Amino acid sequence: IMNDAAVAKDLANWQLELRRHWPAIYMQNLQVETAESTYRLTLQVYLDEIPADFVSVEVYADARDGNEACCRSMERKAALPGAVNGYIYEATVPADRPSEHYTPRLVPDHPQANIPAEEEHIKWYR
Repeated sequence: IMNDAAVAKDLANWQLELRRHWPAIYMQNLQVETAESTYRLTLQVYLDEIPADFVSVEVYADARDGNEACCRSMERKAALPGAVNGYIYEATVPADRPSEHYTPRLVPDHPQANIPAEEEHIKWYR
């Protein structure tokens, strides 16, 4: 029971931090490099005061034109020089559709939380 209280407190702190800082986070400078059968997407993400492990960065594409929906996690590669809590994220996705079909998004992330598709804090690149 004591552990449950710790998890509840941790979730409450996580939600408070998201509510407090989510409006200030943003993404910019999406770059797409084409290889033989893949795209390499690189993105700058600025998390304000939200710890990086409170958020996952994903690349998403809807199912269309005969392709299935695709959702890939982007990997945090490096801190952005001169930026507070700014990082470069990167992912490789199949080049089986136009690169414009892929859109990065920020999603709250916590091991004890289920994030529904309609979560108000999902932030899309465009």
